[in-house]
Amino acid sequence: MQSVPVLSLLLLASGALAGTIKYPEVIPGPGMPSLASLNLTSEQLYTMPMPDGPQFNQRSLVSRAYCAVRACTRAPRDDALACYNYLNNLGTTMCGGDGRGVVQFCYAGQAQITGGMDHASSSYCEHVAIGALDVINNCYSDRGVKGLSVAYGNGDINVGVNGLDCSTSD
Repeated sequence: MQSVPVLSLLLLASGALAGTIKYPEVIPGPGMPSLASLNLTSEQLYTMPMPDGPQFNQRSLVSRAYCAVRACTRAPRDDALACYNYLNNLGTTMCGGDGRGVVQFCYAGQAQITGGMDHASSSYCEHVAIGALDVINNCYSDRGVKGLSVAYGNGDINVGVNGLDCSTSD
């Protein structure tokens, strides 16, 4: 009987497991473009590399993020980043609302990115994404992400990044 080296078995097993990762579904908010219309999948949004450059990879010294949001739970950072990637891929598509409540821009796993405004306002979705990234980079801990910032260039849109349950605090 011929034996198979253990390393060979491990390589075969890891290859068989590749591609079996299940990513949570990224769900656009009401009225937002579908993933299919952007030729994107949830897996792609979860596996995109982190934005490059020092302004994206470090905690910002000029952050506008407010991290003491008590009404919502924290979101897993990877879920929040998948929503960031969705919004960033929308580019100059407009994100906004009529000023009568909170607008849901994206859900992914246990995260949501929302917009709050006092009056009708809109901004490029990629600018809303920059506000979300400000929160993701500056309002996280090992327990997750939650906070508010503003859309880049538009202080009228408060961008929220938090867990799906906004009725409890941690």
